[in-house]
Amino acid sequence: MKIEVLCIAGCLHVALAVEPFRAALALVGVEATIETTEMADGVAFAGSPTVLVSGRDVCDGHETACSS
Repeated sequence: MKIEVLCIAGCLHVALAVEPFRAALALVGVEATIETTEMADGVAFAGSPTVLVSGRDVCDGHETACSS
């Protein structure tokens, strides 16, 4: 399983997104690669950070805390 975290440079929320995934995966014994990729400010993606699991946005179609 591949987990990718897309973020803008200097995003302070990356650790808040990554650490729960690491803990949950360890709890259930699933091995995964977690990669963090900094994107340019002008690149279109859902928000920073955006978490992709096997290429799919985990929040696709869901309201996020920052969207209100």
